[in-house]
This record gives sequence, C-alpha cells and structure tokens, in this order.
Amino acid sequence: MTNSNDELPPIEEVAEPEPESDERRRTDRRGGERRRFREESGRRSERPRRREDRRSSLTRLVAALVVMGVLGLTWRAAVVAPRRGAQVEAEDVGRVAGPLLLEVSLPMQAVPGFGPPREGDPAERSSVDEPTRAELEALSERLTVAAEAGSRVSAPWTWLGPVRLALGDERGARLAWEQVIALGSAEQGAPARVGIAVLQIRAGLRQPEEQDRNFALEAALHTLQPVDRTHLVWPHRLVTEAVAHLALGNEDAADAVLAELANVQGEVVAGVLPSLRARRSGEEPVSSSLAALLDRPPNPE
Repeated sequence: MTNSNDELPPIEEVAEPEPESDERRRTDRRGGERRRFREESGRRSERPRRREDRRSSLTRLVAALVVMGVLGLTWRAAVVAPRRGAQVEAEDVGRVAGPLLLEVSLPMQAVPGFGPPREGDPAERSSVDEPTRAELEALSERLTVAAEAGSRVSAPWTWLGPVRLALGDERGARLAWEQVIALGSAEQGAPARVGIAVLQIRAGLRQPEEQDRNFALEAALHTLQPVDRTHLVWPHRLVTEAVAHLALGNEDAADAVLAELANVQGEVVAGVLPSLRARRSGEEPVSSSLAALLDRPPNPE
C-alpha cells in the first residue's frame, strides 16, 4: 500500500507580498487625485469660461446703464424741459400782465388779479383801451403756447384766465380756470373758483328764463363753497357771493354776507360795499339786465 503522503507534490511556499511603503501609497493616491482634479468639471478647465461670464455681465451692465441714461435724457427733453419752460414763461408773462390787469375792473364783481369792482351792471363786459388790448392779446398767445408745451403745469393757465376775461373771452377764461383747478393745489384753485363763479353769475343775469337764471346763480354759490377765510381771495368770494344772493332774492343770506364783508378790510371791499348795501335796500336794482328781464311780459307759450 502506497503512502498517500508520498504521492502529493510538495507544497510550495507562496511568498507574501511585501507591504507597500507609506511613501508609495501616498504617491499613488496623489497621482489619482491629480488625474481626478484634471478631469473634474468646474476646475481649471472652467477658468476661461469664468472670464467670459465676467465680460458678459459687464457688457450687460454697461448696456443697461446706457439705456437708462438715454431714457433719462429723453424724459428730461420730453417732459422736464417743457414744464420748466412753461413755468418760466408764465412767470415772465405775469410780470407784464399783473400791472395791466390791475387797471381792469368789472362792475360789482371782484375778480382775483383785477382792480377793485366798480359801479355798474354785473352782467356788463369789461372794457380796456386798444393799447392794453393789444398787449393782452400778445400775452395770451404766449401763455397759450406755454400751456400747450407744459400741459401739466398750472402756471400758464392761472394767468390765462384773467387775461382772457379782460379780453372778453368768457368761454376761454372758464376753460383756463378749470385747468387750474384740475392741475393746481387748493390754494391755486381758489382764485380760479372765484373767477368761474363770476362767469356763472354774469351768464345767469343774462338768461331770460327764470329756471336757467337761478340754476346759473346757484351753481356760482356751489363753486364758491371750497373757498374759505384761509384763502387770500376770501374778500373776492364774499363780494361775488353777495351779488349771487341778491340776484336770487335770498335776503337773509345776503344780510349775513354783507355783515361779514363789513369786517373785512381792503380796497376790494371798500369800493363795492356801499353799492351792495344800496341794492339790498332796494334803492337800486342788482342788475339793469336782470331788471329788464323781470319787467318783460311773460312768454305766452
């Protein structure tokens, strides 16, 4: 019997691998890291792209600034400059128109910017001499151009109202004062309200129908309501209000306004108060135009 141990080949001893040195492992790992570093996106390969992105952002910023600058210049040329020009033109015209308007007055009506009221029929037109009319017409044209250029500026319209009324253009004066109320402050709108009320009273005194006449006079009183004693044109409001009440036959209301007028100082009131009292007493008619209408026989229709 053969010994099995003799038939087996001798077992070769396998040499164990030598442990890698620490230096070699570190070298191999760093090499792999270098390879990964080069292969990863967003590293060195993206540096030129970052520069391009910065240039692109800078270009967009410069373009946006240029657009904003162009828009700003356009806004200044289209809006700011015309408004400023309209304001300056209105101030220049006002320095000339102011003294001229102080020479104009209406009978029994106190218009802001005009001289004190004078005796006569409140429905009558104002009268100016030819040289003054020519100057006012030239100023009206300048103000119209300025108002059209600076459409949102109230200053040209403020002067256009009294200038047009002095020229006898009541419709144009009303349109101008309506623009002042729409564009200006409450303080700027107060003289315009008094001017519109004067126009409403004058129109009412010319109406042949009582209903139309009363409607216009009551509309004038409504127009005057926002004007109070804090406004500089308070005396003008009182004079105009007194005429409206007298024309309507509101005796109690007229007495209250006349009592208030007696406490107000100034040439606007001093010149017209005696005439208003005479009309309240019945010594004189409020308006010869109104008296003629009241004396007409009733319409047979």
